[in-house]
Parts: sequence; structure tokens; C-alpha cells
Amino acid sequence: MEIYLFNPEHDLALANGTPLYTPTPTARRMRGDLELLPVWYAEKGSLILVQEKERCAEWLERWNKSTGKDIGLITKKELRGLVNAEFEPWGWNAALRRELLKAGVAESCLPSEERLAAYREMSHRRISIDIHRKVKEQGLKEVCAEEPCELDSVERVMQYAREHPGCYLKMPYSGSGRGIYHVIDKSNRALEQWCAGAIRSQGSLLCEPGYAKIRDFAAEFYCAAGRSSFLGYSVFETDFHSQFRYGVVASQTLLKRLLMIQGVNVERAVQAVQKAIDELITPHYDGYVGVDMILYEDETGEARVNPCVEVNLRATMGVVTCGVARLKKMGGTRIGEFYLSQMPYLGYEEKPLVPVHDKTRYVAVMR
Repeated sequence: MEIYLFNPEHDLALANGTPLYTPTPTARRMRGDLELLPVWYAEKGSLILVQEKERCAEWLERWNKSTGKDIGLITKKELRGLVNAEFEPWGWNAALRRELLKAGVAESCLPSEERLAAYREMSHRRISIDIHRKVKEQGLKEVCAEEPCELDSVERVMQYAREHPGCYLKMPYSGSGRGIYHVIDKSNRALEQWCAGAIRSQGSLLCEPGYAKIRDFAAEFYCAAGRSSFLGYSVFETDFHSQFRYGVVASQTLLKRLLMIQGVNVERAVQAVQKAIDELITPHYDGYVGVDMILYEDETGEARVNPCVEVNLRATMGVVTCGVARLKKMGGTRIGEFYLSQMPYLGYEEKPLVPVHDKTRYVAVMR
């Protein structure tokens, strides 16, 4: 029995690092409103954990008829006593383990505390340094980006900012563009205060150069039994602060064409990243892995690949867009945009991808 669940508070729970983390009201609301988001990538015949079956059963019945996936529903009350379930959350963390144990799930169905501690260690942003080094060892001409560095003092971070105009400073644990400072004014007093607070709370900052970005994209993988599988490319847009704006919904053929149009062999870069993942992550982790990358122009105007801007040991919006494109049979030049919106402001071109109720605030849509 495979059970999927959407826990968008995962990154915050990782940053907290304890089983006692309590999600914010916003995170709880988003989890409830978007609880059926995993239907777009869940395996046929699996179950989705929901708060109440009644409010989404009719929508899911219509969806199953249109896709043939035969997805079912399960509530927390029905988890008690389960001993043969396999859980596929958005992301694993100690707080989720505690939540499922309290719901009555057998400990044998869940990753151990030691395994989750290893997952958290691999989720630290310093993993991007290791990915860069492993890729660089393979000697690809398309890949020559400077690797990030980890600094643990405000003075050293400020010096890095002075030497790298337009750089990015990242807290070790955060997600969806949060915990990232895009440095424009390196003499800004607020920047120094932010650095001091970040280092005080998490011990260090990851620093990386800014590039003349052409396009954001990611490679999506699934790791199981010591092997990784490439699920597909995702192409997306972020804002000035690196927060997700929307994902492109299109066939893999079209996405690959969008990436290769710059004359860079992106496929080789992704293969190099997968090899690095198989050395660093796959032997110790089961689940989704998304590696964010960018296409950028170097000083000569030639297109290059930064092979690792971010590593996400969890499902991502890119996994969702891959599934949406596949189930909606996006072929040829058909293209759409996937993003999260807030009710009641849906436009007539926006098609909800999850049930919408009278009290819904957050909704996943495609345009």
C-alpha cells in the first residue's frame, strides 16, 4: 500500500531540526488546500492522505475517469494499525515521522531517526559544493561555474559580497527562495544584520556568484534501492529573490529543445549531475531529488551551465509539472504555465488542478 501526502512545511521542519516542530497556520492551510496535489505524480492505484474524504471524493472520481490512474483516498483515522504501508511524502523530516507515529502507523513503515538525521545532513546546502566538485571532475566544457563556498563569520561573508557583485547568500536550511539574500548594495547595514542573524541561527552561510542568467531549469530524479532514475527536465521562472513564480508545462521533447537552443549540451551536464548524485546521495536516500540549475552567459557571451544551484531531497514543483504534462498529453508545441494562486482571484484562463471549495485559499492552477 503506497500512500502519498503533501507536507509543504517540510523545509521549515528541516530548518527546525526537531520532532517537535509545529507548522505555521499558513503552512497548515496550504497543506489542506493542496492535499491532492500528489495525484499528478503518484503511482497508479496508490492512496493520498487527506483530512476528509467527502470534500474531494467527487472531484477525484471525475479525475480518475479522465486519467485512468485509479487513485484512492485515506484519512489519518484509517492509518492506525497499518503495518504494510509505504509512505511517499513531499519530504521526510523528524516532525513528520512523529506525526505518523502519533496517528498509529507502525514504526516499521517509517524511516528510522538515524536515517532521517542523514537525510537532513544531505539536505544542508553545502551538498551543492560536493555536487560541483564531482561534476567538475568529469571535465565537461559546458560546465565551468565557480563552486559555492561556506563561510561562518560576518566579516568573511561581507568580504565575499564585496568581491562578488550580485552574489547570492543562502542559509543552510530554507526553501522556495526563502533564506536567500541577493546582494545588490554590499554596503547595506541591513545585509550585515541579516548575515549576523543567519549565522547565529544556522552556523554559516553558503555564498555563490551571480551570473547573467538565461534560464532556470532542473533535473528531477527518483532514488530507490541504491539507484537513481531520471524523471525529466523541468523549466521554471523565479523572481529577483529566487522564489518560484511558475513552471512550464510541456512535453519533455519541447523542454529539451528550449534548453538546447543555446547550443549547450544540457543532456551531458544532467548526466554528470546524475553520476554525482549516485555517488553522494543515492546510496543513503530513497525518494525524490530535484537539482536546480541555470543556463547563463559567461564573460565572452558563450552559454554555460551552472550544474547545481540547489539540491532538494524532496518532491518539487518540477515533479508536479512533469506529471501534469504527461497526464494532459502535452505534445507538439503545446505549452502551459503551472503556479500557485490565491482564491478568490482565479482568472477565466486559470484551470484548477486540485479541488476548490468555498473556503479554499490556495489553489494550484494551469494556464
